[in-house]
Amino acid sequence: IQNRFTGTMTQHWDIQYVGSNAYKIINANSRKAMDDYDWQTNDGAKIVQFRYDTKDNQIWRIVDNEDQDGTVTLINVWAQKAASFVNGATQPGTQVVLNEPNGSADQKWILIRMS
Repeated sequence: IQNRFTGTMTQHWDIQYVGSNAYKIINANSRKAMDDYDWQTNDGAKIVQFRYDTKDNQIWRIVDNEDQDGTVTLINVWAQKAASFVNGATQPGTQVVLNEPNGSADQKWILIRMS
């Protein structure tokens, strides 16, 4: 779920390389993985937090957008879809979903290294 940045641990993610240019993305608070819910491959499929099981629906490629804004796109290895928001919405409470990669603003993420 999208929300305004507050700096709490619920908004921090541990990104760990798992090989083959892919990563697992684990929430720092819940210790659960960013997960393509129920192995769906359709546009609009929900992204949820789920216990990490080393399955492809929990593995992500981080693709540099190369457009000078420092953003990346998160591509789910199983579905080959990008993490984005329902209808490109920007308001708090919007569900994070999978959609066909299209370079839209709702598929651009900024990663900030935390110490």
